[in-house]
Amino acid sequence: MNKKEIVTLLDSIGDAFVEEAAVVRKKKQRKRFYFNMAACFCLLFAVGMLLLQRHNTDSVLTDIPSATTVTDSSGYRVDSATQPVQPTSAIQQNTPTVQPSAVLTTQPIATQTPQETAAENVTQIENVFPENGAAMLLPKWNEQSISQQFAECSIDGIIYRSQVTPLATEKAGTYLCDVTMEGYDIYEDKYYTKQALVYTIKDILWECAVAVRFEDAQEYYVYINTWYKPQTLGELVEALQLTDTLLFREAYIYRYTQDFNTTVVFSDFDDSLVWTMLLDDLSVQNNPDFIDTGDRYLYLSVDIPLLGYKNISMCVTKEGYVTTNILSTYKCFYVGKEKAQEFINTIEKTCPYVEEQVRVQYFAANPPEQDVGYEVVMTSEP
Repeated sequence: MNKKEIVTLLDSIGDAFVEEAAVVRKKKQRKRFYFNMAACFCLLFAVGMLLLQRHNTDSVLTDIPSATTVTDSSGYRVDSATQPVQPTSAIQQNTPTVQPSAVLTTQPIATQTPQETAAENVTQIENVFPENGAAMLLPKWNEQSISQQFAECSIDGIIYRSQVTPLATEKAGTYLCDVTMEGYDIYEDKYYTKQALVYTIKDILWECAVAVRFEDAQEYYVYINTWYKPQTLGELVEALQLTDTLLFREAYIYRYTQDFNTTVVFSDFDDSLVWTMLLDDLSVQNNPDFIDTGDRYLYLSVDIPLLGYKNISMCVTKEGYVTTNILSTYKCFYVGKEKAQEFINTIEKTCPYVEEQVRVQYFAANPPEQDVGYEVVMTSEP
């Protein structure tokens, strides 16, 4: 077909066919327009869902409280998990330790500007929980005490951890062994070793706690085995001589209603009640695998100054359980429902107390679980 024939054919196409073709093209263009709009909407929806999911994740993280364990009046220690080990039959001497877990502490700092403090004395490590508002301070190597620098030692397969607590010389018992202890400088990425001598602590089972004296030093420091698991209450009491070493501070009861949170503080109660009414049966079994439902009623605040413990917990439930974190790990003893209730009633009815009520105020603009205000409205004493 030549050019002239093509032109003739084009001229013979009617106007109706041309108009029909134009309508079809417009319809195709309109379909493509709607398709493009739908694709844009899907893209915007996907981006929005990703942003919402990220916001919810951040909110969950900021709602998790930061857990710290008070070691002494100078600061805090954050312990990473240590796996329990089984002791062997004999004490091994000159046993090197495994790499110690990081120890984060705070120490008093001389009066300086915040800038000088951050630059000269410590390096701030940002807290992973933004709403907490506080950064943990990790002292540099030469600012730590020797029991912080060398925070773990291993004896006969048992890992002991420093309590950052000195021990009076007269409390040190018999010599056990020599150990080579290892410390790690996180800033310089450098390891150090130190020779030390290990002793028992008088009247304390050495599988629970020992005294460590570093070479060329006269001071002793307390190191504990956090994974000691007594079979019975009697084993725990005897191992730590708790009838002599355990000091009771206050007892607390917390009550919650829709409008008030109430704390009842019993600051002066007879310590002997604990031993004669609650912990008199030393044969009760330790149930470390018991699932704690959180149904605690009466809290006892206790100290063990010899081992560096202050304001740790012993809880009594109405179901008859006594739980505690002595030696920094969970222990649970079933003493009986009637006995626990009788002890609770005695404390409530016979001991002086101070009661503080906190009114819970809800802000109308937000659901209660998101924005709650607190106001102390009453403090009373009988």
